[in-house]
Amino acid sequence: MRIDSVLLAEGIATDARGAFTAVGVNQKIISSAALPFAVKQNLVLIFTDESDESEFTSPEGKDFSVSVRLLDPDGQASFAVSQPLPKVKKSWVDLPSLMNLVVEVSVSGNRYGKYSLVAALQEKGVDQEKKVITLFVTPALDLTSASPERPGKAFG
Repeated sequence: MRIDSVLLAEGIATDARGAFTAVGVNQKIISSAALPFAVKQNLVLIFTDESDESEFTSPEGKDFSVSVRLLDPDGQASFAVSQPLPKVKKSWVDLPSLMNLVVEVSVSGNRYGKYSLVAALQEKGVDQEKKVITLFVTPALDLTSASPERPGKAFG
């Protein structure tokens, strides 16, 4: 099992087939007029299992979980959640299987700067694989002072 890809979106909807529709995809720059700031994001994790085991999330009897952490500019966790992956029977054991997991993340903080959203696939609490999405929180752009000749600055 591995994390095939991650996607950041402002909103997620699922149709009757289980297919996702994402809104506001990969908005990695958050512009905030004031501090502290808070926005909601959805992190979509897509897992792939290419083993021929019949249980999707427990190849060779292993149990997996996923953890998601938001790290502030100092590397301190301001949001963290961990949950076991559900055990799902494969429909076709000879084909790769996909599983989508959506985690709603509260992105909040009290300073501008570079934040990291870290998703980890874990076995017995130990990280097996990580994916990182970098977010930049900036002051709102002052449109009265920015121009093509003098663009606004994100920090300072």
